[in-house]
Amino acid sequence: PTDMSNMVAPALMGVMRHVKMSYPNRDEAVEFMVDYVLEPTKEKAICMPQKIQRFGLMPSQKGNVSKLELIKITSWMSHLQITQ
Repeated sequence: PTDMSNMVAPALMGVMRHVKMSYPNRDEAVEFMVDYVLEPTKEKAICMPQKIQRFGLMPSQKGNVSKLELIKITSWMSHLQITQ
């Protein structure tokens, strides 16, 4: 985005870069993302601490999305090509 002041969450590509650096194995990345989306904590967070300060901790999506849906979503996300 050209105007970062309107962002309400970190950019997906940046998040996925951190996920792929921390979890290069696709299955482990999917497992991490599913767990984090349902039970987010600061201890599990892999983004830079200043992102949590700016945007806050992601709210749990438990009850909003099923585990099966999350597996499908995060599997798709794990296929995104990350450019630097």
